[in-house]
Amino acid sequence: MDTHYRCRKSHNRCHFFPTPLSRCVLFWDHRHRKNSHHSTQGDKDMSHHKHLTRLFSFISLLMISMAAAASEPASHAYDKAVQAIVSDLNQHKTDSFNKAIDAEAILDKTFDGLMLDANVKSGVRASLKTAIQTKIANSIIEHIPAGGHSKVLRIKPVANLMTALVRLDYGDNGNAYYDLQLSQSPNGSIRIVDWYDYSFGQTYSQNLRQIVAMISPTPTLLGKVFDIASNRTKAMDDMMELIKLYHDKKHDKVVLKVLSMDEDMRKNRMLSIIAVQSGNMSGNERLYHQALANLEHYYRDDPSMTFLLIDYYFLEKRFDKVISATDQLMKSFGVDDASLYTIKANALAGQGKYGEAVIQAEHATSSEPDYEIGYWSLLSASSKARNYAKAVETAQALEKRFSYNLGPEALSKDATFAPLIQSAEYKKWRSTRNRS
Repeated sequence: MDTHYRCRKSHNRCHFFPTPLSRCVLFWDHRHRKNSHHSTQGDKDMSHHKHLTRLFSFISLLMISMAAAASEPASHAYDKAVQAIVSDLNQHKTDSFNKAIDAEAILDKTFDGLMLDANVKSGVRASLKTAIQTKIANSIIEHIPAGGHSKVLRIKPVANLMTALVRLDYGDNGNAYYDLQLSQSPNGSIRIVDWYDYSFGQTYSQNLRQIVAMISPTPTLLGKVFDIASNRTKAMDDMMELIKLYHDKKHDKVVLKVLSMDEDMRKNRMLSIIAVQSGNMSGNERLYHQALANLEHYYRDDPSMTFLLIDYYFLEKRFDKVISATDQLMKSFGVDDASLYTIKANALAGQGKYGEAVIQAEHATSSEPDYEIGYWSLLSASSKARNYAKAVETAQALEKRFSYNLGPEALSKDATFAPLIQSAEYKKWRSTRNRS
């Protein structure tokens, strides 16, 4: 297990370009999300918190009127609804999510200002609506492990909105953060009208606008959605070639195409993200790294790219940047988050600051006692810090809370724990445990 938590190829890719309309992908495919900078044991390789994890995922915002936001009973209604949705998702149930999602509201935002033939618009909108109502929730639960620990982190009003920050946990494949945007219908039900995905720094409706532009790629539409001058013939030719490459699943060539374009195109925000996503999907870590480097070059100071660039900083072993990014996200979220504490602990361990890593990992386990990955990070950090008493205490917690048997045979699969296994504290614990 790579206890420096460097990112590597795994399962955090997301679909940005649409598949043929009959199979239009309207959700980020969590199977490919590179999202694991977490520490774990043995065959549970949590050392890579690849939050890029499904690059288009959902990070969401809940929209309500200012009057409702000021009302304590209304706030309670939003909290109750979102808690029920996340609880159901953890149990692989989709009814609450499907009932809450307002496809019409999302599509109104998607098509706002887009010049499309009426018949084309009607057909595309109908296909998108069906996919929104039937595929998103199933896509989410497909990647949440049994007994998942997805969580509502906070609900608060922001201006005239009520925002609900949700962390979806995908086990070994990392996690994603969504700010759900909700409104309350006249009958009192809570509806999801959009969401903001921190992995991409944009809302789901913005994602769909790009998909629509890919389905009907006219110069005017591509220019409007991707902010490319429609009279730039070479740029439009490059875009058409890019769309074809992605449809043909030639993800490595998508990266190479983006990186070969002129600077105006390389620094285009969405094209930079497309290159990262395609590098991820290609399974070619070198290309993925190059795409991230391009994104970091132009968007290192963009707060909306903070979460995505953590992968790059792990690859570069720039652990100070990882720590800075987690601090920025924690401040932005306004809550303690076990996952971010764990990422920070892993970055500190990468710097060899094992004592400080133990402190951050303890923050993770104390803030969320049921967040398993935090315990693996704490076990690794305390073992490396030679704090064997803390390591044994953590191993005991893992056994009690998550039903592991962390005997020498299990821990010996990871060289990190070799000194722990030989310690007097560990031997005493195992001797006592075996007699009980």
